[in-house]
Amino acid sequence: MIHNLFRHGDRNPLWQLPGVPYNVSYWPEGWGQLTSIGKEQHLKLGKWLRSRYNDFLDSTYKANDIYVQSSDFDRTIMSAQANLAGLYPPIKNDNCNPDLWWQLIPVHTRVWKTDYLIGGKVPKYCRGYYKELAKYYKTPEAQNMLTKAQPYFEFLTNKTGKSIHTTKMLTYIRDSWIVQSDHKFRIPKWAKKLLHEDKQFYKVALFTYEAMCATPKLAKYFSGFLFKKILDRFTSKVQKTLYPNRKFWIYSSHDTAVISFAKALNIFDLFRHGDRSPQMQAPGDPYDVSYWPDGWGQLTSLGKEQHLKLGKWLRSRYSDFLSSTYHTNDIYVQSSDYDRTLMSAQADLAGLYPPKKNANYSPNLWWQLIPVHTRPLPTDYLIGGEVPASCKAFFKELAKYYQSPEAQNMVTKAQPYFAFLTNKTGVPITNLSTLTLLRDSWLVESDHNLRIPKWAELLLKKDKTFYKLALFSYESFFATPTLVKFGAGFLLKDMFDRFTSKIEKVMRPDRKFWIYSSHDTTVMAILKALGVFDGVFPDYTATILTELRFYKDEYYVQMIYKNLNAIPKVIDIPGCGEACPLWKIRKIFANILPKKPFDVECQIN
Repeated sequence: MIHNLFRHGDRNPLWQLPGVPYNVSYWPEGWGQLTSIGKEQHLKLGKWLRSRYNDFLDSTYKANDIYVQSSDFDRTIMSAQANLAGLYPPIKNDNCNPDLWWQLIPVHTRVWKTDYLIGGKVPKYCRGYYKELAKYYKTPEAQNMLTKAQPYFEFLTNKTGKSIHTTKMLTYIRDSWIVQSDHKFRIPKWAKKLLHEDKQFYKVALFTYEAMCATPKLAKYFSGFLFKKILDRFTSKVQKTLYPNRKFWIYSSHDTAVISFAKALNIFDLFRHGDRSPQMQAPGDPYDVSYWPDGWGQLTSLGKEQHLKLGKWLRSRYSDFLSSTYHTNDIYVQSSDYDRTLMSAQADLAGLYPPKKNANYSPNLWWQLIPVHTRPLPTDYLIGGEVPASCKAFFKELAKYYQSPEAQNMVTKAQPYFAFLTNKTGVPITNLSTLTLLRDSWLVESDHNLRIPKWAELLLKKDKTFYKLALFSYESFFATPTLVKFGAGFLLKDMFDRFTSKIEKVMRPDRKFWIYSSHDTTVMAILKALGVFDGVFPDYTATILTELRFYKDEYYVQMIYKNLNAIPKVIDIPGCGEACPLWKIRKIFANILPKKPFDVECQIN
């Protein structure tokens, strides 16, 4: 069962605001109406939902499959309709009138004055809510924000010639400027500066929305009823008492409803580098370094494009969370000490923080410079791609594992391949890691349109046992809880500790976002640690997002996996689900989270 809550698409301004010259004649559809861009946005979202749930939902609308509800505004109803056009594309069959071949799907509404689920605001008759809101506005936290807003009230009153005296007015003014900018209307330079460069103005404007659900009681009224309805339906589904027995609910609503549902506080992004040349010349391989002008193991032009694309995707996902301008207190980027991972991070950042020209930049240097930090490979136990050679405890455990029946069975299965490849290459092939190296080289060469022998092509594309043996060379590094602790436990602990610091408000600097540019082995290690590895090599740019979210007085961890061009998937953490309380995820993985520093755990002198 799935519930999908979304905000409407791009719209016109809600009304003409103080000091704004663009009246309704500039917006032919009227105030607050969905634009052509907004329709396209929701058509695209609907198509994405179809690709994600194609095996779950029938391609033809059925009343017992899906229920669609919208708040009672033109823009949300039309957003739902556009979304459904993507989710249930038009079909022609014998049952359809030739002049009516799209699928008609009802969108239900209730009068917005009584809509306490998705109306975008709590109905005015709810005394309990507004009493609590008035109480919150008297708290030191709220008063502090109002104090910070005073200079903006005075400045905007002066600039617009109208009395500006509430944070709500700041929110509406900011919204109007954004819409005008998006639709290529000019706004004053001072407005542009507030909109794009003033972080304090952004926070004060955002405060109006945040205040609406700032306490558990306020959140109860704003999103608790919808949340309860969703949970009640889940219970009915489990107990087989849901009637009609639907699969899917869609709610077309507003930014306020989405904000109130979950608030992201911290995000960690771990990814694999982009497309690269082979790491070295494999045994029997005719393609020496002259075929790879950038050298062995270097990022290719395709790899740069892949990470630029990933960075743009991250910007679209987190545009409301991250400023468009780099600030050291917002984000920290760390890479393993390889050219390909450092350059992948740089390409990713070019997409996440696109170039911009402003007064602070030289005319010849208008892209955003963002530091990427590294540590030497022999001491990088977080994202180096392999456990440092100095870690005695890890290699002792690995040697022990290789003596296990499981590992010995894989070595036995590999013997025919050792003999076959020794014969074909003319070089002795005696270990599993060489199978991995050969497979990798053939894969890279094929991707770059270099010919490989037919027997190699058969092994690469059709031999499942060969694939499993090549994969086992990596999997063995994380085959026991002790091995996982060294391969992924320190990185997971680093993330969880930062989450705790964020919650306890002791994080300095108080950053929002961490990026780790690493390797397929690191991505695989995390997936193995979580118990969700699917037996497929992580592809170039494979990404794991780890988000700290807050809802109803509880902090949750949500993890998303995106493998190259695949659709991002929320990870269902075994024993905890898709949103796992921080305390619980620590408890579940206690056996792989290190309790002592790396050198002590590793038994380094």
